[in-house]
Amino acid sequence: PFPGTKFTKEMEEQGRILTKDWSLYDGQNVLVRPKNISPYDLQMKMKEIYKKFYSYKNTFKRLKKSSRKKLSIEISLWVNSFGLKNALLNSQSKTHLEFLKSVS
Repeated sequence: PFPGTKFTKEMEEQGRILTKDWSLYDGQNVLVRPKNISPYDLQMKMKEIYKKFYSYKNTFKRLKKSSRKKLSIEISLWVNSFGLKNALLNSQSKTHLEFLKSVS
């Protein structure tokens, strides 16, 4: 929910914005209460998808299909996945996950 957007205004009017902690606005955290799933369950599904996409197995599968030109991009993705995994497991993310559990 980027500030000043129509979407954010609609979510605020519906009382669905869960937090205004700007440090969580990184595209990896559930910040809006979804309609058909709990915020906690959505966050857990997102973590599952990130882990699957950036897994060794999936990365090497993409590497096998890649041309040499794409190889460096794929290797970069794989290396960067370590940073992503750390971001999903850091203390701030854990605290936000507990918050989502409490509002679900």
